Amino acid sequence: LYSKSLIIVITIIIIMLAADKLQLQSHVKQQATALKEKEFNLHHSNLMTVGTQAAVLAGLDMTMFIEFHPADDVEWIASLVS
Repeated sequence: LYSKSLIIVITIIIIMLAADKLQLQSHVKQQATALKEKEFNLHHSNLMTVGTQAAVLAGLDMTMFIEFHPADDVEWIASLVS
């Protein structure tokens, strides 16, 4: 009788340890997923910042091309050619 109850207790302990192991594995996977999400959000934010800067620079370039009017001076054109 004593050995049967001891086997039952050991079996229950083994089952509880297996359940704890599964819970810990699940928790680690959940934390890894959360970390990957943070990393993705960081990269997304950085790319959005670079995109905004590129759009501003492109707008300034277009404004420069539209607003720039060189003088109609023959010497100015000759200095570019030579």
